[in-house]
Amino acid sequence: MELDSLSFRHFFGKGCNGEDVVIVNKDPKPLIHGFNETEWLPIDFCPLGLKRFEEEYLFLPESIQKQIAESLCKIAEVRGMENVVPKETLKTLGIDCKETVSR
Repeated sequence: MELDSLSFRHFFGKGCNGEDVVIVNKDPKPLIHGFNETEWLPIDFCPLGLKRFEEEYLFLPESIQKQIAESLCKIAEVRGMENVVPKETLKTLGIDCKETVSR
């Protein structure tokens, strides 16, 4: 997850501007939440790590959840969902890639 104005407000209870936090992003693309440039996916997490991922995901604002779900579904198109996220976790988080992709 990236620290942007939405996640900053969610975790710290106040808005931010350029003076409050400095985000170093040399890439001109906007910061997007999710599994974008990582080799580690939920399928790789140990049971405690997977539980923590589920708890933290459910705590996030819906817009951040959506970006994370979309990133997982995009990876699943290439690798197959069984190689990305355990089925039980998809059910717990309410992620449906057919629904997520069509939004």
